[in-house]
Amino acid sequence: MDIERELHMTDFARNSSVQKKASDKTKHITLETVQQLYKETRPKSLKIADLGCSSGPNTLSTIRDIIKAVKFAHHLEIPNQPLPEFSILLNDLPSNDFNSIFKSLPDFHTKLKRDTNYGDCPSVFIAANPGSFYGRLFPEKTIHFIYSSFSLHWLSKVPPGLYDDQGKSINKGCINICSWSPEAVSKAYCSQFKEDFSMFLRFRSKEKKLFLLRTPRKIHSGLDIDPMHVPSLISKAEILMELGNGSSIAVVRSFLMEALRIDRLNHTAWFILGKMFKAEGSVSSMQEAVECFQAAVTLEETMPVEPFR
Repeated sequence: MDIERELHMTDFARNSSVQKKASDKTKHITLETVQQLYKETRPKSLKIADLGCSSGPNTLSTIRDIIKAVKFAHHLEIPNQPLPEFSILLNDLPSNDFNSIFKSLPDFHTKLKRDTNYGDCPSVFIAANPGSFYGRLFPEKTIHFIYSSFSLHWLSKVPPGLYDDQGKSINKGCINICSWSPEAVSKAYCSQFKEDFSMFLRFRSKEKKLFLLRTPRKIHSGLDIDPMHVPSLISKAEILMELGNGSSIAVVRSFLMEALRIDRLNHTAWFILGKMFKAEGSVSSMQEAVECFQAAVTLEETMPVEPFR
């Protein structure tokens, strides 16, 4: 399956409560980070990218909060200067429903004006930038702040190594990692994540700043997630993934699908364990990758962000 062409969330607008709760729990970190960035750089035009924006109620809510936070910092630091302009770039796969986002923009701008009592409202320019974030998305040094929430668990492709030499699935009855999956399945997903995450960091280091909101898992299985240590979300996320596997089996039983067909269906999501950053034999080089990314950004701290040409 061509992931970039085919994968998209057709019903995300009604099924995004877990992502919203995780984002709300860590919102203060996001806002403090972007406020500090603005205080240090004070650009006339602040360029922000949301990677994996999807389409639904969460798409513009964080962007709106970021704009309000920057405005607050601006009035504290330089109250007599005009507000910066905001250039917002929304990224997701080309199959994402960007049209529904654009249709919601009038309401978005109305809410921004309402937040300021229809007074001093910044200019906000929003555009879509479709494509995979496992490749280059922007020219070098053109983005001030890159935000990604509940997105990096999506892999660039189904991991290789899920079939034996005869082409038979080694993960029978599952579309992802489940409680009865063999260890080789976990290793395959882990290896693919390692490759994808390294690639993600490499490309983002060229484009400038980064804030990552990851969704690490709490225990050692592929089913459950602990978004930034939010225990209340574990059971729901686990149930959702278990339902994915259980529903597949139910389809086989109800419609008498051949088991071979379900065995050849594999999910492209993997949630990393926080402790795996240091675990031998898994993704131990991820910490080095993060440090290399930080070093690459630090070297360019004093370099101005160039405008788009």
